[in-house]
Amino acid sequence: MITSQGSIPEVKEDIPGSSIDERSNRIRTFQDLGPPDIVSLTKHVPGSKSPEVGTYLYYTGLDNSSSSSVAAHLNSLANIIGSTPQTWFGKSRPWKVTKAVYASYNAFSKVDVVVAVHIPGAVSSYVIDGYRERIQETDRIWLEVFTSGVIRSLLTSEEDDEQVNSVVESRNLNPFPTVQLAKQFLDAFEELFEEGPNIGSAPEIQTPTLISNYLVDAFLKAVELTGLYDYALDILNRLREKDEIVVSLIVKVLFLKDEEIKAVQVMYEGIKKNPRDAALLSIQSQFLIEKNHLDLALTCAIQAVNSAPSEFNPWANLAKVYLELGNVEQALLALNSCPMAAYKEKFHLKRIIPTTPEKLHLPLPIDVTLDEVSSLDSARVAQEHNSVDQALLNLQAANLKSTFARAYDILTEIVHRTGWESLLKYRAKIFVMEEEYRSKSSSTANIIDPKTNGNSTEASSEDENSFKKKRLCERWLDNLFMLLYEDLRTYTMWQAEMIHFQAQKTQYEKLPVEWELLGMVAFRLHHYKEAAAAFQRALELRFASTSTRNLLKYYQLEIKALKQKGERSQQVSNGHNNISTTSIDHAHLSPTQVSKKITSLDESILDAVVKLTVWNHRWYCEFAPYLLTALSKVVGREGLVKIQNEVRANYPDTGVYELLDESFEFFKQFQIFGAET
Repeated sequence: MITSQGSIPEVKEDIPGSSIDERSNRIRTFQDLGPPDIVSLTKHVPGSKSPEVGTYLYYTGLDNSSSSSVAAHLNSLANIIGSTPQTWFGKSRPWKVTKAVYASYNAFSKVDVVVAVHIPGAVSSYVIDGYRERIQETDRIWLEVFTSGVIRSLLTSEEDDEQVNSVVESRNLNPFPTVQLAKQFLDAFEELFEEGPNIGSAPEIQTPTLISNYLVDAFLKAVELTGLYDYALDILNRLREKDEIVVSLIVKVLFLKDEEIKAVQVMYEGIKKNPRDAALLSIQSQFLIEKNHLDLALTCAIQAVNSAPSEFNPWANLAKVYLELGNVEQALLALNSCPMAAYKEKFHLKRIIPTTPEKLHLPLPIDVTLDEVSSLDSARVAQEHNSVDQALLNLQAANLKSTFARAYDILTEIVHRTGWESLLKYRAKIFVMEEEYRSKSSSTANIIDPKTNGNSTEASSEDENSFKKKRLCERWLDNLFMLLYEDLRTYTMWQAEMIHFQAQKTQYEKLPVEWELLGMVAFRLHHYKEAAAAFQRALELRFASTSTRNLLKYYQLEIKALKQKGERSQQVSNGHNNISTTSIDHAHLSPTQVSKKITSLDESILDAVVKLTVWNHRWYCEFAPYLLTALSKVVGREGLVKIQNEVRANYPDTGVYELLDESFEFFKQFQIFGAET
């Protein structure tokens, strides 16, 4: 919802309308989901002889289900800009928009859909392909462009993606302002289901399939966000009549709906029909890990790898099962066998038109002011970055992407349980490094065989002990060991310094950004409490979005651990003890203490959500699925009325309640659990 000029970032065009022309010239270069939508504005000062000025901005989440819905938004945009003088280009001027043009990429048909509004005047639309030829405008084209827009909106708003705000001249809107639009997207998923593989997939997927692609990813995220489980299940059951492959998606939705028994039944039926369904076997394996049935989990994980040996996810899951079983050697061997996506990155927004700082107009929204967040001095932050310890900035593990980041997370789980020295012993026992391999043998290293649980071929003779039994360590894994060493060295030095300063009764001082970087190191190494402490130290000095976002993750991990503690206690009282737990231990807490702890954590989550929402609003982002999901879970536990009252009481006269009211209304519209109380 546009509320003021402060919500509209713009970039000056060299020539009015040139951004649309540049975009049209590049359609053939767009890959996968394509770039964000774009709006080009032509404006002038009434009664002035000054020439017209062109500006543009990017969009995600704008309702582009029809040309009329786009035109309505463009007219609203023009009215906001023309309502009061704009302070830009060094002075305040009463700009009036005379033309607004919107373009959105259709990732299915590889074309741009363009809507032009002449103000006041007519609305026109057309479709242009990669050769700048106009093609016929059809209902199918509009269905595809609407679906593409929703997918981009859902998949670029991830909490762990530091690139999400890199394109600052963009507005990110909630693609589901109404239940009708959400259902329209789910219907579009059904209509376009068979086309899903054509628009690409996440980087860990080697080859997109009907159930592993961006369309499916967005569908599942939409279902989780809106809670339209039954509507989604009806769609999936209809698709299942045509193709049994969707059974794994049905299971995922049932788990999202907390219908565990039904999910297990459907899993059983699906695997009985197709014992080589890798996706379903992986889900079953993960479920069995949670229930601590590790032997059964291993069987499923091995079958999944046998069924899809060229895919990353089954191998990564196998490594985790071996780790849970305490079989570090096999965990490392499975990790070493993971097929890596070396050249593909996670999808995120990218500029298609280069710009320079002097062309940017980034107004400060003044309708919401939370001093701690709104008063952040960007010049001070920049100065901090210039003074930060370069050793912290140069830790390469922070820059890992896609499958390499996933593999590193598994490796850090292993070292968290074994310690560095033990990990080195395991590595020396089972791996031969590349240099050693070249110098001692010309034979090809054995590859782990999931059919034999990774057991190596016996050496031809004992005299040839240990070398021929070793596997060649993949170069990328060897590199991860080196990155792990740097992370561990940094973490150990930090902890040693902390102890030294405490012994000297001296304050241990760091810049906010340094605390943040140390916290991220600890988080990568699964030292969550130490990470949280570092993020808190950073926030004591100033607001930091990354620290706040990671604290939010920490609070959610703690609640998960507390719930597992409650489930485990119930199982023990029933004579069973088969619930696994996370590395955050709350075994010493009574049920009453657990309940109080969860309530306290909910207060911390609410505080983090508020601050991040205000921060996002400052940068024109009105939609962050992870914040909506986090807030909805708090509402589910505490009730909407209580949360509304807390926001009113804690943030009076700041505009915060009005900002969050859109989320509260979203929960009411979609009848999210807890919204009725």
